[in-house]
Amino acid sequence: MKEYYILDDRGVETIFYGLNDRGFYDRIEESNGGVIESKLLPGFRFPVSDIYKADI
Repeated sequence: MKEYYILDDRGVETIFYGLNDRGFYDRIEESNGGVIESKLLPGFRFPVSDIYKADI
């Protein structure tokens, strides 16, 4: 697993991680106004706020 996302339905502990070259996970920080960009899947990006807009 090269990236993993921890999603919290309360929106308090939502965290994103990516595997670095040393084999450790670094936090993927939000950029551009709360957008997460995957390094594993180029072009895959989304505003974190969109996760909490879905009616599931």
